[in-house]
Amino acid sequence: MNSVRWFQPLLVLLLAVSTNIAVALGGEGPLRHLAVFAFLLVGPGLALTQWFNIRDLLYEGVVAVGLSLALATAVALVMTYTHVWVPASALSALLIFCVVASVMRLMSLLEQDGRISL
Repeated sequence: MNSVRWFQPLLVLLLAVSTNIAVALGGEGPLRHLAVFAFLLVGPGLALTQWFNIRDLLYEGVVAVGLSLALATAVALVMTYTHVWVPASALSALLIFCVVASVMRLMSLLEQDGRISL
């Protein structure tokens, strides 16, 4: 079993949960900003790149950052053009996307290893 396959979806879930907790607690502390920044920088992109067969971790990291920024920009543009721009809703949409993608990837990995059958 390749541990990197399991690390990626778990990392995305950890980033999503920590960001959700930091935002839910409110406040304007540096930890909240750091959690949201880290999530927006790598979370959505890593949720997508975990489905690709990229063997080089550095290359995958660069692609994940680019995809994250592109997805965050796309969500912001759609919300702006539809006149429903609310930053908390944009973050929530990205969080939901990442959680769904990561849970689907974990279930796919469990099925590949023969631990569950879908």
